Amino acid sequence: MASIFILSILYGFNNLNQLTLSSRSSQDVFCGEEACFRVQLSRSPKRSYESLELNFPDSTASYVDLSSTDTEEIGVFSQTLKRGEFKAPLLRVLTRYPLGLCRAWSVLDLNMRCLVYPRSIPFAMNQFDSGSSGGSDSAINREGSEDFYGLRDYVPGDSLRQVAWKTVARGQGMQLKQFVDYVDNKIWLDWDMFYGFSNEERLSRLCFCVLQLSKSGTAFSMRIPGSEFAPATGPEHRKKLLRALALFGVD
Repeated sequence: MASIFILSILYGFNNLNQLTLSSRSSQDVFCGEEACFRVQLSRSPKRSYESLELNFPDSTASYVDLSSTDTEEIGVFSQTLKRGEFKAPLLRVLTRYPLGLCRAWSVLDLNMRCLVYPRSIPFAMNQFDSGSSGGSDSAINREGSEDFYGLRDYVPGDSLRQVAWKTVARGQGMQLKQFVDYVDNKIWLDWDMFYGFSNEERLSRLCFCVLQLSKSGTAFSMRIPGSEFAPATGPEHRKKLLRALALFGVD
């Protein structure tokens, strides 16, 4: 039994010896989700590794064998608790090979990072109106009161204050002046839309707006303290705004 125990120590050590680990790309996540960090394991053709366990502290372990292929890629997960840039904790690679009597492990820092966006908080977006379905930069509200638009025939019940009395004097009949307001056709997301909320609550609601408007394909822009983004659409615009929200106020 003593010799079996000693051999287990040697085999366990050898099951990690000369194993190569490197970091791969990782996906950005929203606060409260698990970040998935991709780790690549490599071996020389003459070596094989079995029953490998990778995990971060207080997280679920991921298991992999490296015997039939020279490289293997695996995801290791860690819970996110706040927004901003998230650096992965120290990674532990462990094995209980071959009999589970003892374990060998190593702890390493692969400098893996990802971006954590604010937690998205849903709410009713009834206050948003793109103005028009057309592609122009402005739309007309016919019931406005600012700019003169034209004349129309008088209808009984209309206000006499808007009657064009000069046309009446010229004998052209009763006509009414029409005024319009021009409204911006592009949606602006603004920090002051959520007055009274804390910074994190504002960021979470702005995050929800960005996600919903990105799905609709509507051009929209955003203004937060220290940053302003012009109206645009598409995945790159969405990513740029989410990144600004994630890093707002973060050193």
